[in-house]
Amino acid sequence: MQFYSVKGNHEEILEMAKNDSDYLKQLVQFKIYGKSHEYALRQLNNEDLSYLFSLPINLEVQMPQGRLHLCHGSPLRTNDYLYPDTFFSVKDFKLRYDIKWLILGNTHIQMEKKIDGLNIINPGSVGQARDGSGLAQWAILDTTSEKVEFQNTSYEKNTLIANIKRISPSFPQLWQSLGGS
Repeated sequence: MQFYSVKGNHEEILEMAKNDSDYLKQLVQFKIYGKSHEYALRQLNNEDLSYLFSLPINLEVQMPQGRLHLCHGSPLRTNDYLYPDTFFSVKDFKLRYDIKWLILGNTHIQMEKKIDGLNIINPGSVGQARDGSGLAQWAILDTTSEKVEFQNTSYEKNTLIANIKRISPSFPQLWQSLGGS
């Protein structure tokens, strides 16, 4: 199966942490991250890290019905947050004139929004939905019918929550956001 991947804010953070041990120490103090980056650097091998660090920030794909642009936060920055109620101008993104779909993430909130003829889609988050549902979220884009079908799937989180508690015991918000107590 063919898939496309782009670099997100956590890949950028992980790369900085790999190259700067002082930065890694600072990250552990951020309550939203806990020891996740430190753990990832211990678990991933050099080939895995090279793959993650080499991902493009923006990627355009030509589909039979039009071009789509993939990014994490926005076409400008991986750490931008575009929520359903966020006002922004498509012109600010400086996208090619023939882009039909903009697929992005970062907010962990499902969204479909049309602005100036551009279909902006956020499929949500498989691991940490921010809408409080505790479900894995994803989407199917049918480029032929130009329809987006949002999906929500329950998944077994007990093992994940137990691992988070073991790795970052002093950061309860990391497992509470998944519904753990």
